[in-house]
Amino acid sequence: MNERGFTMLEVLVALTIFGIIAAGMAQAYIVQLHTNNGSEIRSQAIQAAQRALDYIRTQDITQLPSTGNAAPQTIAVNNRNYIVNIQYCPSTTSYCSTGARFLRSKVFYRNKQVYAVDTVFAQLR
Repeated sequence: MNERGFTMLEVLVALTIFGIIAAGMAQAYIVQLHTNNGSEIRSQAIQAAQRALDYIRTQDITQLPSTGNAAPQTIAVNNRNYIVNIQYCPSTTSYCSTGARFLRSKVFYRNKQVYAVDTVFAQLR
């Protein structure tokens, strides 16, 4: 008799192969989600640091501290709160003078540092 269709063994082998492939794809998808989320957090941390530094740039440089830390700032970016710490002239450097300040900005999200940047702020004449 010539019956059409698949045997139980063929179906089980096909399902096993499909399951292995699906598990691998699911793992790759989870890794991609994690990477994408980390990139989004870092991008938002950069925005938070930029906002803090932009505010400092509006100040008179002679009124800025020559050493020490500013009070930590909480800056919200897309419903996430970032803590931005600004340090003035963190080490002895030629960039700290009457007309210039070396600034180190560190950004934290959930108590983990996610971004840091150093910059020099100089008053234009």
